[in-house]
Amino acid sequence: MPKILRGLQAIYTNIELRKQVLSILEEVLPERKNGTGKADSRTGRPGMDQWAILVMGVVRLVRNADYDHPHVNHHDMLRKMLGHNDWTDKTCYELQTIKDNVRLFTPELLDRISREVVLAGHGLVKKKAGVPVEFGLPVCIVEDQFGFILHHKVMQKTTDSSIAVSIVEETKKRFSNLYSISYDKGFHSVTNQTDLIPLVEKVVLPKIGKLSVADKAHESEPEFKRLRRKHSAVESAINGLEVHGLDICPDDGIKGFERYVALAVLSRNIHQFGALLLKQDARRHRGPYKKAA
Repeated sequence: MPKILRGLQAIYTNIELRKQVLSILEEVLPERKNGTGKADSRTGRPGMDQWAILVMGVVRLVRNADYDHPHVNHHDMLRKMLGHNDWTDKTCYELQTIKDNVRLFTPELLDRISREVVLAGHGLVKKKAGVPVEFGLPVCIVEDQFGFILHHKVMQKTTDSSIAVSIVEETKKRFSNLYSISYDKGFHSVTNQTDLIPLVEKVVLPKIGKLSVADKAHESEPEFKRLRRKHSAVESAINGLEVHGLDICPDDGIKGFERYVALAVLSRNIHQFGALLLKQDARRHRGPYKKAA
């Protein structure tokens, strides 16, 4: 769990990033039963604040564990991340309280937090590219070469080829400097081949069937082949999401499924953010490499 905890630590200790994330989390409040608006932030969620809800949600996914797993109330580092630094602090979280509070998250809100995390992660690296990934489930994911998930879409009664253009348009709204996009053949259609050209500088969308001489030449270009090979790396994203809780969705209904997927994506991005930071920490502690005399 070190990577997810390092990512959460970075979110909380980076003043600007924390401010952005907490401002989004302020929206996580239930409606009053009498219909007079949102509940008071001090009394609306018994036993939990917004940061604790986020930590519980993402750790659940990364650990691929239930909320009643013993780590919730007895893991020292996790309790510190929840704000319980004193060993005399006996605060415990009831299972139903956790479930009720995490259900307040919406996919849209989780997506906004995920964008902030990805932007912070991209501050540690350079350059961006997109690679659509699919699960056995009807979910399409756009991943960059650093393992961050830029956008995702739960596909209901739709096909790969019908979302090829829209998912790029939606991703560009989130990350305007998207440079290239690489698909597999399932996203091909004649209209997609032309409609994608104005959206990104480099489109890799292999055609289906017999290729013309011009198409063969195009798909043999070094840049086309290099970007197409990126698909061999996306299996790690699929595996990472499945290992970290998305192998099976325990939440009920389509809304529960969409929320669970969005939380898994956010968890993955915080996990990747933490992994980059741990590498950066290791380089800083190791110091410059010197050759032996």
